[in-house]
Parts: sequence; C-alpha cells; structure tokens
Amino acid sequence: MRENESFNINDILALVEKDTEQYQELSIALASVKRHMDHCWYHYQEFNNATKMHREAMFGILPKRVDIQHPEYYRCAFEANCFAFFRALHALIDSLPLIIYLLSKDLDFKEKVEWRKAKAYLKDSISKDLTEKLDALKQSDIFNELKDLVNITKHRRLPRIDSCILTNEPVKFLAQDLGGMLSENSIKPFMERANKVIIEEFLIGFIRELGCRLKQVNDADS
Repeated sequence: MRENESFNINDILALVEKDTEQYQELSIALASVKRHMDHCWYHYQEFNNATKMHREAMFGILPKRVDIQHPEYYRCAFEANCFAFFRALHALIDSLPLIIYLLSKDLDFKEKVEWRKAKAYLKDSISKDLTEKLDALKQSDIFNELKDLVNITKHRRLPRIDSCILTNEPVKFLAQDLGGMLSENSIKPFMERANKVIIEEFLIGFIRELGCRLKQVNDADS
C-alpha cells in the first residue's frame, strides 16, 4: 500500500473564504480528513512492523537491543493497529456529510448533520454524477464489509486474530468470529484493498470533484 496522495485543501477553502466561520470549520474538517488518511498509513505500517516483531519474539530472534522481548506486547500492537486502521478508514466516509454541509449554501452546518440531507443537496444542487459515485461506493462489497467489521468492533466484540505463527500464513481474523462476513480474512490484503477502493479510487477524487463542481455552480451564479 503506497502512501496516499491528497487533495488541495486551499483550493477548496477558497470556495468559502468570504465566510470566516464557515472557512474555519471547513479548514478543520478537511485537515481532519487528511489526518485520518495519514493515520491509516501509519497504522498499516505499524501493523506490519508489529506482526514481524511478534514472529521474531515468538522464536526468540529479536535483536538483543530491543527493549521489549515479550511476544504478547507485539500481539497487542498489531491488534490495536489493525482495529485502529479500519476505524480511521470508516471515519473518512462518515466525515463527508459535514464537508458537503460546509460547502453548501442551503444546509446549516450548526444543525445536526444528516446523510440524507447531504445526499439530497449533492444530487439537486451540485452533481448527480457525484451522488451516483457515492451510492456506488456505499453499495460496494468492500465498503459494506468494512462497515460491518467496524460496527462489530465498536458495538459487539473484537474479533480474534490468528497470528498464523505455526503455518507461516498471513495474519488473519478467525472466520468463526465473523461468520463469513469478509471475503478475505487475511488482514493485510483486506487493508490494502479497502484503502485502494475507498481512499485512492473514491475519496480523493470525490473531494476534488466536489470542489470543482461547486466552483462551477458559484461561477454560473455570479
């Protein structure tokens, strides 16, 4: 998984620069999106590092200079970074309604932010194409697998993770804890596929295009 490119925050902020409060709120929201993206990259790297060190600790081959030699420490590390990655990735999509509110002329961002109203504004005032792209993502298998996984970790339990230390297979979720919910129980491939679909193929382009379409609307009105 490569480090993510981003969108130009300043170009999007320029669309609301006349409204100081809206500008400040949008600046925080867009910066938060970028930070979530950075966090996904960080947790992915740390997950990989921790799985490697867990294996070395289990076989007693960690370098002596490493302060912590106990395998359970590295198991905790790769589990924590695994769940943090998926939650940060899901949070990116949940942040979109607020950004749409903050870019709109008709929605009050001080009120409760609702997906339904954000999508209606997007479809009626900005772009039917963008609405269709958002719907396609939310109907995709990878997004729904991610959503279900995050909901389970938040509201029910943390699925157990098999380190596969004896089989030399990739670290994976125990299938019985997820009831066949995921098409890929191996964690690293699922991370990479989810990141590719949600961030690389959808989110970055969606926010860029949202800004471009809104600029076109503003130019047409002026």
